[in-house]
Amino acid sequence: MKSDNVNGLMLGGLFIVWSIPVLNFIINPSYHPKAWPVWFAMSVTFLLTLADSRLLAFSIPFVAMISPLADSGRFMGLLLSELFLAYCTLYWISIHLFKSNLLFIGARLRLLPGDLYLVGLVCISLISYLLSFEYSALFPSFLNWIALIIVFAITRTYLRSTKLVYSYMVSLLVVAGFISVLIVVSFINGMSLVNFMTEYDNIFLEQDKLNYLYRASFYYTNILFVVGPVAIISLVAMFTADTIIYKLIFMGLLLMLFSTLFIMFAKTAFVTLAITLLILAFIYFSNRKYYKINNRVTQYLFLFFMLLFQMGVINMLANTSDFYELRPDSFSQRLIVASSAFETLSMHPENFFFGYGPDSSIRLISDTMDSARFSGESIEGAIDSTYVTILFEYGFVFMFLFLIFGVHTLLRLFWCIKRNAKMQHILITLFSVIIFIYIAAISQRIGTSKVAWIIVQIFALAGICLTQNINNQSHIKSHL
Repeated sequence: MKSDNVNGLMLGGLFIVWSIPVLNFIINPSYHPKAWPVWFAMSVTFLLTLADSRLLAFSIPFVAMISPLADSGRFMGLLLSELFLAYCTLYWISIHLFKSNLLFIGARLRLLPGDLYLVGLVCISLISYLLSFEYSALFPSFLNWIALIIVFAITRTYLRSTKLVYSYMVSLLVVAGFISVLIVVSFINGMSLVNFMTEYDNIFLEQDKLNYLYRASFYYTNILFVVGPVAIISLVAMFTADTIIYKLIFMGLLLMLFSTLFIMFAKTAFVTLAITLLILAFIYFSNRKYYKINNRVTQYLFLFFMLLFQMGVINMLANTSDFYELRPDSFSQRLIVASSAFETLSMHPENFFFGYGPDSSIRLISDTMDSARFSGESIEGAIDSTYVTILFEYGFVFMFLFLIFGVHTLLRLFWCIKRNAKMQHILITLFSVIIFIYIAAISQRIGTSKVAWIIVQIFALAGICLTQNINNQSHIKSHL
């Protein structure tokens, strides 16, 4: 029987092999880097997962975030991430269908806290796709949903203890470090990674000759949903680490992630981090037993000044350049786009319940989609707000379930934080990460891209931690 934790050497080996593609990019920044480092990392990953199947879940963030470096080395037109998910699916089926009895499979697939809402989201996404009648155009998004289901199943199957959840958080820290390195290196070399897999690549800019704001970018425009939450994880790890060396490591990673968000000029991430850290500090102080009731005023004053300090640092950094200005222009523009989407939806009330279909706002070409993305002056590439996008693409029922899942999970996590000292750090971290996701979703789109893989894993881990809390880690029960 396997232990509650994964082998440290094997996990470290996973980190090392995936550092090779990153090092290759550092040495030779290119829009078409050599594909063999990623293929090598993927091959070693396959071998490691055969030795310990739990590494499948740990590998998903690495594959999702770093495999685009091998875009030039596709296999039969398939991305390496797609091949990896196919491998995960075949592996899961062979282990849990061919070598297990039906009773065991039923136990492994039993619903955990909040899962019923997630099942509802999947069902509504399928209904939305079927009612869109745009089967060919939206088929890639349908496949993306299948990928999300596979990612959730792999995570839920193999990460079933709090020790494994902790190891997964460490993996996310390493992945985010790799992401930051790629973003910074590309920024220094005048590369725009957002165009990495498009026809507009091979553009190298000389930043000192630019007369406008040059922002760093990544393959996925919504990467702040990874970098931001991992910044929170690194902060919690910095305060809870046992040794000064680890504290310094986590502090260095936090500074790296913060710097990465700054050169990306991710205003949404800055504001969301400030709000999330304020909530995090409130939870932390409200659960410290050695704080007396008469010290509450001091605590709240500390929280208030901490928030002011955060905003002061952000403003100071923004003033280092004439182009880095914290103005609400972009947010105002997003409000106009949201208004356009609402107006378009109101003209077609039949789409209110199930929307226009998964990713329809970015995949369909029509006057309806153009009017939904109209900003008053031009047509934007997407409806940035996740909530407005959800309402437009999937309908009201989907948005309602998505919000209910968030409220349900956060309330249960908060309740468990108050009552479980042993798991408190993990629970607080998960609580803060989910808070960040739901707040950032107000002005940023999540979509069904590879970034959503990691968000789905976080949702899966929340259910695991809640179940172990409820049952004192004795056995799994079914909970809504």
